[in-house]
Amino acid sequence: MKKNKFTLTLTLLAFIFAGNLYASENMLHPQITLKDANGIKTTNQNSISEKRTCAPCHNTEFISHNPHTKYAKATCVQCHVQGSKITGDLSKISQKIQTPTNENCSSCHGFAHPSNKPVELSKNFPFGVSQKTGELISSQNLADSALNLKNKTNSKFSWDIHASRQIGCTSCHYTKNNPKKITTKSSSVNFLEKDPRKELSTSNYLNKPDHNLVTAKCQSCHNPLAIHKELPYVKRHMEALDCQSCHVPNLFAPAVKSIDKTVVTLEGKATVEYRNVANNGNNINTRLIGKFEPFLFPYEKNEKNKVAPFNLVTNWFWISKDGKIVSDKLIKKAYLSGNNYSSDIMKTFDSNKNGKIEQIELRLDSEAKIDLIKTKLSKLGIKEPTVKGNIETLKISHGVMGSSEMTRQCSSCHGKDSQLGKNISLSSYTPAGVTPTFSKEKHKKTTVNGTITKLDDGSLSIERDSSLKGRYVFGFSDNLWLNILALAIVLGGFAVPILHGGARLLTRKLRGHHEVKIEPVYMYAFYERIWHWTMAFSIILLIITGTEIHFVDSFSIFGLVNAVAIHNALAFILVVNGSLSLFFHLATGEIKQYFSFNRNFLKETVLQAFFYAYGIFVGEPHPIEKTKERKLNPLQQLTYVGILNFLLPFQIITGIMIVAIGRYPSLSNAVNGLTYIGPIHYIGSWAFLAFIATHVYLTTTGHTPLASIKAMITGYDDLEVEEKKEENETSNNDLSENSLIDLVKQGIQKFKKTK
Repeated sequence: MKKNKFTLTLTLLAFIFAGNLYASENMLHPQITLKDANGIKTTNQNSISEKRTCAPCHNTEFISHNPHTKYAKATCVQCHVQGSKITGDLSKISQKIQTPTNENCSSCHGFAHPSNKPVELSKNFPFGVSQKTGELISSQNLADSALNLKNKTNSKFSWDIHASRQIGCTSCHYTKNNPKKITTKSSSVNFLEKDPRKELSTSNYLNKPDHNLVTAKCQSCHNPLAIHKELPYVKRHMEALDCQSCHVPNLFAPAVKSIDKTVVTLEGKATVEYRNVANNGNNINTRLIGKFEPFLFPYEKNEKNKVAPFNLVTNWFWISKDGKIVSDKLIKKAYLSGNNYSSDIMKTFDSNKNGKIEQIELRLDSEAKIDLIKTKLSKLGIKEPTVKGNIETLKISHGVMGSSEMTRQCSSCHGKDSQLGKNISLSSYTPAGVTPTFSKEKHKKTTVNGTITKLDDGSLSIERDSSLKGRYVFGFSDNLWLNILALAIVLGGFAVPILHGGARLLTRKLRGHHEVKIEPVYMYAFYERIWHWTMAFSIILLIITGTEIHFVDSFSIFGLVNAVAIHNALAFILVVNGSLSLFFHLATGEIKQYFSFNRNFLKETVLQAFFYAYGIFVGEPHPIEKTKERKLNPLQQLTYVGILNFLLPFQIITGIMIVAIGRYPSLSNAVNGLTYIGPIHYIGSWAFLAFIATHVYLTTTGHTPLASIKAMITGYDDLEVEEKKEENETSNNDLSENSLIDLVKQGIQKFKKTK
């Protein structure tokens, strides 16, 4: 008896285990019967009524208010049933109701491929996401596919890294009120880890799942601030760029360039041009497929202006007088008679008279062709048919590459060959000569920098420029007038040493050689020299690194990332050095060297100007005596006051703002990014370069060319002694008695005598 009980128990357990295995395909969802609108059992997928089939448990009226149902007419079965074969009863083992798989989504959106067989595109490759942008979802490596890919054997990476990690479409595109996905925290109760008032029960969710699907951000799973530590200004990059800008550098599936629906092929389809597919046959798998580099430009998202990768697809089609698009069916009737082109179409389109219309002939490129189709469409009931063209801007989100294939070169954006300025080919010809316009619906939040241009060969292109809306990109953004101003400043700075120095060389015989008695005087304290050379080398290196940041393509020493880091470090040193210097000059009273203006200051300035303009060429002595108490002449004082009190603080403030904009997105939004601050800082750097050129040259105007530089190294300057001092005292007495007008007249007389 015990043995029988034991056997019975084992048998029951075996049945339970087998039953669980049998039902494991769909443990939760009950068996249902597919019904049509009349409540009658059906096996026709197109006649399934969600209201009759699903409404007993789900609020189908609520669920249907989403784009998939309203516009695409997608059904519950289409998205939630595995496989395409539908039977009357969805038994637990033959069919499975489930979360939509990639296969379900790909029936409308494009190509999603399992990894168990080589990737191969069907003849009816759909005009979904895949064909219009080149986005193909598969975990398979490109090298293992059946496509004729360029450089295929070396492509040892998958079509999409998320697919290779078994992440499905619904991982990122889920229902808005999914309890597992929604954030339960509220800003008004941020002291709570979880707000129980926002919890949605499973039964409530299953009854009313909100099918207005969300698109999860990359940051939902990734922490870009931790991953991209090598980037300068990580926050700024994340604020300004979509992740796909770098992580989708290339796409390898066919990407459409233009669709011409003004004509039809013998198969009754529009003609299609691809960006990256060789035109050598009808089989898309055997045609050579190259890589497609998406185009980068800004778009507005949640009131933020971000840069993202796009493809542009140009469409041409016929419209009637009321603006409605002429149907494909009527266009087909206008061209075809049975399975061939009608005789009048053959006569007009067959230019080489070889008895067939070749691809290059199947286009509206003559008045005769245009008039013929207009006439035929009019006979088919279309009032005043005309050709129209529009350009779709299609954002690219899939085809994400891993770290080894992503864009890693800064020059991809920060250079003159930047993807931000890459010209965009729209088509190889222009049907009916109609220039397309951007589709308002597709383009309303995007900004393509450039102008639509018709080239000599009849092709259309967007010739792009460096003007990005709300963006100033170092190394790429360019402004002609800004460059002209910068060049003028630099030429002005270098004109002084070139012209003035050249004149000194030409007049050196006039000056002769005068023995001057000199004596060394300790003029510059140790700290003054340290401050001076620290400031000098900091500014010079700041200009060098700044030049690399602005001209990364043509001038590279450290590499852009290192140049930014060095530039910022030097800027910090310069600010600290300047602050300590200000304290030193205030504490020691040396500040008076820059602001000791006496009642003869204006007259001394005129004398010094005449000396540089005339006296220095004929060997006259310096009009203003240099002493330990007065190291600077009036022109030097004015120059240093301008540099240290205006230009230097100006550069420091704009530089700090550039750093702050890179670290604090809220500040960036408030001041429109670097649109104004970047160019201003750029001009200031050239002003510093002009000052350095003039400053270094004027150090050569001492009694020997290197005397001033030597003094700033050793601290000792060679000053002329008593005889010269007496002359200066006499001239200073004369200076106080003479008026400014008299001094100007004397200077003019000297010029006339020389002439």
